[in-house]
Parts: sequence; C-alpha cells; structure tokens
Amino acid sequence: MTCLERHTICVDMGTTNTRVWLLCGDQIFAGTKQPIGVKVSASEGSTDRVRAILQEMISEVLESAGEVHQADSIAAAG
Repeated sequence: MTCLERHTICVDMGTTNTRVWLLCGDQIFAGTKQPIGVKVSASEGSTDRVRAILQEMISEVLESAGEVHQADSIAAAG
C-alpha cells in the first residue's frame, strides 16, 4: 500500500540547530531536531560532522514513515 499524497523532506539548518520534517501533502508526518548547525562547520573547518548528522536525520524521518510515505522531493532553507 502506498500513499497518493506528495511527500517532501523539509530541512531547516540554522547556525545552531537543524530540523528535518517529512510532509505528507500539507501535513507534518514525522520530524526530528538536533542541536547542531553551520556554526559547527565554521569552528571545525569541515562540513563532515554536519553532513553526517543531516544524513542521519533524513534517514530517521524516512524510517519512521515506512514504505507507505516515501519522499519524492527535498526542500532546504537556513
């Protein structure tokens, strides 16, 4: 069984926090927040840690959605 709504991963990465949501249509289906942002990249001189955390967060919301709600697009802001 699959959901017929459009599914979008939304990312908001700021200076100190990152939030990731999975939208099913216009409703938030799943979400997560981590206290890490681009300030870490600036202080460490590398994007490795931020990229790894972001990948984990996206995987987390996709896993919580199961096979029924799979994203077909990503939108990011920060």
